[in-house]
Amino acid sequence: MAKKGVFFQLYLNPDNKEDQQIITWLKAIPRSRRSQKVREILLWAIRGQSQRPPEATIPESPLEASGMARAFLGSLSKRPASRG
Repeated sequence: MAKKGVFFQLYLNPDNKEDQQIITWLKAIPRSRRSQKVREILLWAIRGQSQRPPEATIPESPLEASGMARAFLGSLSKRPASRG
């Protein structure tokens, strides 16, 4: 049975500094887990959390991005899975 869901594309401008930071952050997350992690960040924002988790901030450099992605993935693996 085929997966059901909605596919979307995010267009980022590599000439824009903020978009460059988002691109760097996304590339630091393994492709197989990227969709799940982006979804979790979006849900965090939608729920109106008073503070974003530090691992969700946008990095300034590729080195910072890879460290932040590892920290973020590690923190998620320590949380119990939520069922909605």
